[in-house]
Amino acid sequence: MNERDRLAVEQACARLVTAFHIHIDAFEHDAVLNLFAPDAVWVHPMAGVLNGHKDFQDYLDSKSTKPQAMHITTNILIEVVDENHARGRCYYTFYYDGEGRNPA
Repeated sequence: MNERDRLAVEQACARLVTAFHIHIDAFEHDAVLNLFAPDAVWVHPMAGVLNGHKDFQDYLDSKSTKPQAMHITTNILIEVVDENHARGRCYYTFYYDGEGRNPA
């Protein structure tokens, strides 16, 4: 893989991380689902293991839209393994107002 293609993959993966948090925070459930393959597995820290779009949709629909949440994503590091694989990690700060007020 040449350098240009590697950088394109890194950018696409970093964008995926950011898009996920933006869409989750805005309750844009269809956009969240479109980020995943239909048979994807989402290991959620509170909801447990979610298998495929149906489980994802059920979880997302069960979330209250009253509390405000905001994910601030930083330190995104993507390692391109080959043309078909990459892995990455990031940090995120999570602001949450269970009372429905705007996050500080």
